[in-house]
Amino acid sequence: MVVVLAVTASATYLFMPYISGMLTNSGALRKNFRGEAVPTGMGVIFIPVVLMASIIMLFIYETDTQLVLINALAASVMGFVGIVDDLLGKKNIKGFRGHIRCLLEGNLTTGGLKAVVGGLAAAAISAVISSNLLEGLLNTFMIAMFTNLLNLLDLRPGRAIKSFFFIWGILYTFLSVRGYGYILAPLAGSLAAYLPVDIKRKGMMGDAGSNVLGVVLGLYCCLGTQMHQKAVILLLLVLLQLASEKYSFTKVIYRNRVLRYMDALGTGGAGKYDD
Repeated sequence: MVVVLAVTASATYLFMPYISGMLTNSGALRKNFRGEAVPTGMGVIFIPVVLMASIIMLFIYETDTQLVLINALAASVMGFVGIVDDLLGKKNIKGFRGHIRCLLEGNLTTGGLKAVVGGLAAAAISAVISSNLLEGLLNTFMIAMFTNLLNLLDLRPGRAIKSFFFIWGILYTFLSVRGYGYILAPLAGSLAAYLPVDIKRKGMMGDAGSNVLGVVLGLYCCLGTQMHQKAVILLLLVLLQLASEKYSFTKVIYRNRVLRYMDALGTGGAGKYDD
């Protein structure tokens, strides 16, 4: 996978200025946690990069064609629905429950659209990789929850990306997913090149990026895990989701010395920690 990592990192580095310019010229600027106006939706760059890497893998590596294609499709769908939310979303409606409440009241928000499309994408992926209905349900909810978790973590520079690599390391160490590293390789190379932009506050990847990180990580976690492992992981994801509705992840991180250090690593300081 060295070729894939090198190509995706190089392509991301070369095309980032074009993506940044496109977003800036289109007025896609949002204030970050420090009040600085920076281009948002920078994560849209992951879509063409993952597609390009998938083509390379299909030609030069022996991989599961079906998995490579479903991974590329999932990343593309979630990336595009994410950029819609980044550019058109109203920030006064927060949380999963807030968007679902609006949907039940007959008002579709961009966050509600993202939840619906994300759920359908997760179900479509599960239909491909699951062997029975129960496993399909577990996989669907796992992928959806992973997508939402990475979205919740994307509140400070580099946090979602660091979390992506950390969770990958945990899954690689404790679960039987090592043979599916090619699922994450395209995104890993792109993230390595993009990370300096994020942690230096030159841009925000937004939902266009965090959605891609989450859905790809969710697919990776579903592959090679046993049913009891899926159940435990899903329970943890649900608990984190419920906790996020009551507690600020940022404040929890700030109160822990180790987490605070890791969160601020490379950013030049902790900055403000109020959400």
